[in-house]
Amino acid sequence: QGFAWIASGAILYDKSGHDSYECAVDKPLAYPSPQTPGYANSSLCQGTGFGMRRDTTKTHRSGGIALLRDLAGNDGYLGSTFVQGTGYWFGTGILADGGGNDHYDGLFYAQGAAAHFALAFFLDGGGDDEHGLRQTPLHSQMGLGHDFSSALFVSEGGDDIYRGPSRSQGASKCHGHGLFVDNGGADIYEVDNDKAIGWATDYDWAPGT
Repeated sequence: QGFAWIASGAILYDKSGHDSYECAVDKPLAYPSPQTPGYANSSLCQGTGFGMRRDTTKTHRSGGIALLRDLAGNDGYLGSTFVQGTGYWFGTGILADGGGNDHYDGLFYAQGAAAHFALAFFLDGGGDDEHGLRQTPLHSQMGLGHDFSSALFVSEGGDDIYRGPSRSQGASKCHGHGLFVDNGGADIYEVDNDKAIGWATDYDWAPGT
C-alpha cells in the first residue's frame, strides 16, 4: 500500500471505487512498534517513506519516497503506526486522496506526520471525512513535524470531524514544522490534551521515539 524503504520509491494508484485500505492493525501483535511496545504493530503503509536508523551501531540509511494516490470514492484507511502519509529518517511519505466521504484511522505517526529529517504530506480533495473515530488515536498525527522534519496536512473542504491525540492538528517539536489547513466546511475538532492544534515546543523526546 505505497511503502518505500531505503533509497527506493513506491506508488499505489487507484482511479475510482469505494476502497478499504487496512494494514497491520493493533491485533494480532505480529510486528511490534518501538513507539507502542507490546501494544501495536508497525504498519509501514498507505504512503510511508521510511529510513534505517540504528543508533547503537551508527548504521543509518536515508528513506525513500512513497505515494498512495486515490482519485475518487468513499474510502477507508486503517492502520497502526507509520501510516497515511508519513516520513521517517530522511524519508518522504504522501497520501493524496482526491475526494469522497472518507475515514482515516491510525494510532501513532499518521495522516501527515514526519520525524527525524523527513517530509510528510497528507492531501484530501474534499468530502465529509472522519479522522480517528473508529479507533482511539495515540500520538503525533495530522500535520506533525518532529526533529528537523516538515509535515503538511490539507483538507480541501467538507464537514469533517477531527479527533486528535497529543501532538496533532498542526504541531511541531524539536525544530520541526507542522502545518494543518482546512479550506472549508462545518468542522468538529477534538483533542485529548493541550499539546495539539498549533502546539509547538523545542525540547527533546525520550530516546527511541
